[in-house]
Amino acid sequence: MINLRIFDTCIASPVPSVSEVAGEGARSNGKSRSFGEAFERAILLIHRWIGIFACVLFVTWFISGVILAYVRWPAMDRTERVNVLKPIEWSSVGASPTAALQALQLQDFPKDFRLEMSGGKPVYRAIGWDKRERVATEAQTGTAAIEQPPVSGEAGLAIVREQLSAPAATLETADLERDQWTVTGYFNKHRPFHLVSLNDEAGSKYYVSVATGEIVLDTKRKERFWNWLGAIPHWIYFPIIRKHEGKWTWMIYGLSAAGIFVAISGVWIGIKRVRLSRRYSNGKRVPFSGWLRWHHILGLIGGFFLCMWVISGLLTMYPGGFLEGRSLTKTDFERFRGVSAPRFPRVDFNALGSVAGDARRITFNYMAGVPILVLEYPGASSRVLDARSLKPITYQSPLYRQATEALVPEAKLLSMSWIQDGDEYWHTGFASKKLPVVRAIFDDQVWFHIDPEAGAVIDVMDRTARVDRWTAVGIHDLDWYWLLKKRPLWDFVLLVTIIPGLAISVTALVIGFKRLRKSVEPDLAFEPESFEDSGAEESGANLVHTSTARKAMVVFSSQTGTAEELAEQLRTGLVHARMEVQKRDLAELSPDDIAQCELALFVISTTGEGEPPDKAMAFVRRHMKQPANLVATAYAVIALGDSEYPKYCQFGRQVDAWLMQSKARRLFRTALVDKGEDAAIKTWVQNLEASLERTIHVERNELFSRWNLIDRTCINEGSAGEPILRINLASPEAGHHWLPGDIARLQAGITWDEYALGQRSIVRDYSIASVETEGCISLLVRLARKPDGSIGTGSGWLANAPIGTSMVLRIRSNPGFHPAPGGSPAIFIGNGTGYAGLRAHLMERVAHGSGRNWLVFGERNRTTDFVCSEDIKAFSDAGRLEACDLVFSRDQPVRRYVQDALRERSDNIRHWVEQGAYIFVCGSQQGMAPGVHSALQRALGEEFLQELAETGRYRRDVY
Repeated sequence: MINLRIFDTCIASPVPSVSEVAGEGARSNGKSRSFGEAFERAILLIHRWIGIFACVLFVTWFISGVILAYVRWPAMDRTERVNVLKPIEWSSVGASPTAALQALQLQDFPKDFRLEMSGGKPVYRAIGWDKRERVATEAQTGTAAIEQPPVSGEAGLAIVREQLSAPAATLETADLERDQWTVTGYFNKHRPFHLVSLNDEAGSKYYVSVATGEIVLDTKRKERFWNWLGAIPHWIYFPIIRKHEGKWTWMIYGLSAAGIFVAISGVWIGIKRVRLSRRYSNGKRVPFSGWLRWHHILGLIGGFFLCMWVISGLLTMYPGGFLEGRSLTKTDFERFRGVSAPRFPRVDFNALGSVAGDARRITFNYMAGVPILVLEYPGASSRVLDARSLKPITYQSPLYRQATEALVPEAKLLSMSWIQDGDEYWHTGFASKKLPVVRAIFDDQVWFHIDPEAGAVIDVMDRTARVDRWTAVGIHDLDWYWLLKKRPLWDFVLLVTIIPGLAISVTALVIGFKRLRKSVEPDLAFEPESFEDSGAEESGANLVHTSTARKAMVVFSSQTGTAEELAEQLRTGLVHARMEVQKRDLAELSPDDIAQCELALFVISTTGEGEPPDKAMAFVRRHMKQPANLVATAYAVIALGDSEYPKYCQFGRQVDAWLMQSKARRLFRTALVDKGEDAAIKTWVQNLEASLERTIHVERNELFSRWNLIDRTCINEGSAGEPILRINLASPEAGHHWLPGDIARLQAGITWDEYALGQRSIVRDYSIASVETEGCISLLVRLARKPDGSIGTGSGWLANAPIGTSMVLRIRSNPGFHPAPGGSPAIFIGNGTGYAGLRAHLMERVAHGSGRNWLVFGERNRTTDFVCSEDIKAFSDAGRLEACDLVFSRDQPVRRYVQDALRERSDNIRHWVEQGAYIFVCGSQQGMAPGVHSALQRALGEEFLQELAETGRYRRDVY
């Protein structure tokens, strides 16, 4: 059923029909037109719903791709591996290269054969043509060699400590098969690994191959962090997926194909939606508005870039070998070397030591049949010697040309060109490539690249590979040498080409989210209509008259008591108008109850981010998923909210939309009341009077009293945040009563004398932090600042008014946050000034010795923001605070909040709730309240937490 609703919603969106798109000249053949319409609709629907998923990928790929352009995947190239080696100890080398080759039982001269130090001793390393790396260590006789056994964890640690001069290094993991940084198939020849941590400031970690004892990879904390944001999401390099090479490859093919379809179909749909001559009925050349219009325009502008980027990304995977150039083969190496047998002349290492100095590695090789030694030094420098005479061989030697010509004996060598800094086909923009390099071009269109400093062929590039450089690789990575040389122009071009595709994807996600929300969320099943900013229509406009109504039901849904208070005032007014009236909480009703009423008046508040009051959630879940049959009921809705929140009066709107869908008769447009605005309420009542054709007196004059400011103390001196003030107010009149959880309503900025003369001001609500027995009303008020830096009206008045000022205040009941039954356990959760709403509860319970109490409180720093320290000590001394969790977010390197403490205490929360505990939450709507709600859902389950809210055991006062 949900899927059907999704598609219904899509079809109903503002998209022109196929006949409109086809234009006036469209052929009227029924079958052709029907097929075209079905085809276009199918493409459209697939584009929309696959597009949501694809655009999540696009956004991920675009953002991670930019990061990847600057932080590459961790790797150690040949130069870096040389840099971590110690100089060769020439006097320790006894076995000859041939003896090592024999010990390794190689049938051919290996692909790579070298000598270096490892663990304080010289070792021969060889990579055979089976891609397996072997190590031969010298025997004690000094003349033979044996194949090295696997390296233990302790030996691997010793290798790192010795080669890197890192005595503080520790073995983190032994025999590690694979992890996030060794997930690729490249490391198969080295598995498993010993992972060694240097314990340095950079967070360096080194991987030692168990098979060879070689350090094959290093990672730093910084590059690991950026790769989690870059390469890993970009390439979907998660070990659980990436370790299955074949499945991972096909997954990438599938995701890329879906992205290509979405991109191309989007461009096709976008072009078809543009009318250059006959315009749409809205007078424009495109049929869309709002986010759809932006998506359409951006798609037309940036669709080409998006298509090219996604297609080129797939092509870099070389599906089916397409655009994949050939690689160097064993034959290429043997032709260049002129030798294939596994032998090498004896080398006088003592004599070589006087020539080679502090070389870190010797590579044994051949060039045109001549044995050569490649001496490698830190910093990527190297020298080539004739292995027989130990004399240097430079690029000017005829050996280079002889060996190069032998690479393609059936073709003619046209040129050998020296490339010092790179060109379009060979540069170090995105890959570690050897420079300088010599390019050999043959008349069969094959290019080879020769390392002149190592006397070795290192790359082959056929025509297909060169096309790939200019197309897939060049387009996807912007890997063009001419542009890379002109940085930061390259960086600017990168952003310019990325932004259109990113913008297309973001607008698509916004549109998709709106449609999905409309389609699958039960409380959003009935989308409210657009309302005017004024809050209500003028009196008498668009009214449905129901003068015969004699009975009415006033339905309220309230979080903090405001809606219930207004509902009572409305009920009283209707009774005085000689109507039979009942007042009911929406949470207690069913659609049948409403259907039996000829007139239902709804006073509906919205809490949090557009949410229903806690007790109303059951009604939403049980009854608002589908329309009811309310055809005999007339209704009107007054919605209370705060326009500072983006989903202003959202629940009131939803109730109105649900009533309309249920065929109830709306008397007049719903009023949106901002922060209890009297004008909007007055207009709504006037509309109700006109509809009922009777006078209704709704008494809105709140009874304020005189309260004197007797004390003001800053209780967070030195805090990094704004000051928190404890404000004490006393009334010269007796008879004021309140309960824990009640609210003080203050008319900010005016004194009692000014109020008595008829002056009125804006009203601010504050949780009462004291109990009656303390003899005064205490408030905890944080100094608020407006966006322009000026002080907030209410907090500024309380902060600066002289002591003794007579203020205008009334106590408002807040039944949704009143105390739990005396013997029940209670969990109190809050942060900052939210402690005010909890303090009164704790004071009352401690004074009466009732129930078990658990406080979870959070602030910035213990030294400056521990605003409840004295109270906690007093509660503890009285033996009435069984548990107390204090969370100071900035007292440790990693920020920690109230919700984190709750997640850690999930078992305790469940235990307390099972024993009948009530949960009270008071504090900031931004951050704390949603985080706490999520943590409680995790601990108790969403349905059970909702049940607690509906039964009054989960009570919130958030602002």
